Amino acid sequence: MNGCEVARTAQTLALLGHGVGATYEALGRAAVTHIPHMLPGELTALAWAHAMSRSAARDLFTMVGEASAKKLNEFDASDLALLAWAFAAAGHDDPTLFAPAFASRCAALFDEQQNDSLSLRRLHQWHLWRCETRSPGLPSGLADRCLDEFRGSQARVACSADDVVETVANALVTLGLSPHKHVTVPEGYEVAVCVKLSGDRHTFAVDLTDPRGFLCGGGAPSGELELRWRHLRHFARLMVVPLNLATWSQVPEAKRTEFLRRWLDDAGSRELVPGS
Repeated sequence: MNGCEVARTAQTLALLGHGVGATYEALGRAAVTHIPHMLPGELTALAWAHAMSRSAARDLFTMVGEASAKKLNEFDASDLALLAWAFAAAGHDDPTLFAPAFASRCAALFDEQQNDSLSLRRLHQWHLWRCETRSPGLPSGLADRCLDEFRGSQARVACSADDVVETVANALVTLGLSPHKHVTVPEGYEVAVCVKLSGDRHTFAVDLTDPRGFLCGGGAPSGELELRWRHLRHFARLMVVPLNLATWSQVPEAKRTEFLRRWLDDAGSRELVPGS
């Protein structure tokens, strides 16, 4: 396999929701000789795939970071934003790649005329990760644009799930609790429902999750979902308790209150999601 084939195969597996395993390990080994010669889009695809699958291939990210730093000015806006997001999701810092020149390149690519919404949202999550690790991030003007775009996208997603949020909140009210719907934290994330249990000092974030956010086999969250939860825990100090939309939709309306009662009884342990 050549470098392009390695990167695209890893990307396809990640799109299908496959987690780490023998196939990813083999691809990682095959990628080693190709990484220095890969094009920017191939480096991005490889990093994104391993981040989504939550691969622990630290050496691979180091090599991708080194190769990307040498080709920084060859990246277009979308590839650069996705590369940054992949390193954030993987939690892999790379001082060579994320030197001051990286933020300068982002500022040059994402001028006022560049309004790629998805890329701005990805850059926002990278910037949050840099804040999380107390490292330099984006210039303030670009950081504000990214936050505005991210906050707007979260609100649009929340509106699409409004009916489900209402049913969850109503069931919690029936339990004698006082849930808060559509809670937006300062970092831009929106949580479907936040609730504080009687006598508990923690606030629980009931996070409605799409089954597609989990990896095949074992139910571990993808890198995308884990990054969200990590930020909610770190910045908002929320105890994240995922509620699978597919599971909730299968619970008969008459049994939803009892379902949530049992579910919340176990909330403390369920917050310890895989990878936390």
